[in-house]
Amino acid sequence: MPQTHSRLNSLQLQLNPRQASELGEWASANVLEFQGQILLLDLIPGQITELVVHIESLARCPEVRWLIVVTGDFPHDWLPEKKGLSPADGKPGIADFSMSQDNSTEPRQTPRLINFGNQVEKILAFEMPENFFEHQANSAPDNSLPKLTYEAQISLYAALYDSAQNPESPREIVLAGFRSLQLRVCPHSTYASFLPAIYQSSDFTRRFLAIFEQGFDPTVQTMDNLWAYLDPLTAPRALLPFLAQWVAWPWDPHLDPDKQRHLLRHAITLYRCRGTRYGLRLYLHLYTRLPLDDDTVPESQKCISVVENHRPNFALGNAELAHAPMLGGGRPFHFTVVLRPRGQIDLSKVELDRLIDQIKPAYCTYDSSIEPPSLVHGSQ
Repeated sequence: MPQTHSRLNSLQLQLNPRQASELGEWASANVLEFQGQILLLDLIPGQITELVVHIESLARCPEVRWLIVVTGDFPHDWLPEKKGLSPADGKPGIADFSMSQDNSTEPRQTPRLINFGNQVEKILAFEMPENFFEHQANSAPDNSLPKLTYEAQISLYAALYDSAQNPESPREIVLAGFRSLQLRVCPHSTYASFLPAIYQSSDFTRRFLAIFEQGFDPTVQTMDNLWAYLDPLTAPRALLPFLAQWVAWPWDPHLDPDKQRHLLRHAITLYRCRGTRYGLRLYLHLYTRLPLDDDTVPESQKCISVVENHRPNFALGNAELAHAPMLGGGRPFHFTVVLRPRGQIDLSKVELDRLIDQIKPAYCTYDSSIEPPSLVHGSQ
């Protein structure tokens, strides 16, 4: 499924050099009002939902470095930046604000600088696995509802540096901003994508349209994959008799379905070359799956050999007599079929004759034989 990006959600955080007590009181108001409602992020399996965090600096300090720390009860793989951002004690230390990169294999966010009055943004991309609902159904206990709502906390930490006194160690590390939000898992809806953005953000509208989508989706998928139903190689087995009747092909319920599929796929070609040498070889090739050698291979070495009788038994003028001559005799419209399998073949002489009778012209006669695999030239 193609991944799509959404920038429908954003929040504002400010860097302000207030005291810790003031920051604690301000951070306790952890419910963000977003268009009159608590901020909800709708996550769709297999897609990416972006949250844009706008950061503005109001700190009059020679140097300010900031970090975004994301915590919550959602899995780490939904947000690659979650792993390594949340420290063990819940607050980053001096080492976390170091601008130098260490050799640790653990992913770590690099702190960024911001000056007074400037604004920057941080994009958090939430991505759920496409098989979320299937995994929940398999792992959840019987008669239990899957968890569809998760909590997330976004914390903005700032390190205030005084370059004149100690440029390596921050003067203070403060919690400059804190916001909580809900992550809500929603099923993918094609119908909702045709609505204006204001209606797409409505959970009721999405779930209401999902009722109709689940009812019509099987029909839509059938129409999108109609070609697969009309191709004998990919069509359901129950549809094969209909396809055979469609092209007036004799349906044999006792024949291997795989052979039936290949014969139906080439039915029109067999009709066009019916009664010809190539048509007979193609029919035997589709039925027996023996190689259809080209004309560069000698007739005596072909796996499917069809030789027509063109030898004159009586001629005037330059008179020639063949073995056991007969005036006006000979065997016109006669041919010989020889199968040379490279291994064991599940085909008897009687069945071979039945196949030839189905495809040959009515007035023709023939001889047929199946050579043992050991007599095939170049067999391994």
